[in-house]
Amino acid sequence: GNNRREETWHAMEEILKAGKAKAIGVSNYTVEHLEEMQTYAHTMPEVNQIEFHPFWFRKELMNYCHERNIAVEDYSPLARAKNLSDPVIGAIAQAHGKTAAQVMLRWAVQHGNSVIPKSIHKDRIRENIDIFDFELSDDEMEQLNNLNENRSAL
Repeated sequence: GNNRREETWHAMEEILKAGKAKAIGVSNYTVEHLEEMQTYAHTMPEVNQIEFHPFWFRKELMNYCHERNIAVEDYSPLARAKNLSDPVIGAIAQAHGKTAAQVMLRWAVQHGNSVIPKSIHKDRIRENIDIFDFELSDDEMEQLNNLNENRSAL
């Protein structure tokens, strides 16, 4: 509960103060968790690592973090590859000569987030980095935003 989070955060603040970390952050914190933090934190987190992809477009949480200079890091930007065959993503990918995965990663980056796609395959790792030579239009971003199902893919 709250006490555990508070104790853990104070321990992390000590690590930061001692110079043993350059930055500290949280994972899976909701707006409510971050609001609660303001009652006990001396330093707010620099990053909130969350599951974030077109099928769980957590716009309110993302905006809350961005407005407070808390970086949003997406740890499951490809939704565990469960939706790579989605027709909307496929059509956008085809229009740009890119893969579905590249479109999903580009969507997250254009929202101002950083992404951590998991792969052990060299070709996929290379592909995942190759997302800076195209841009999704406002219409395409909106189409992807509208895929939101408000649920985890994990």
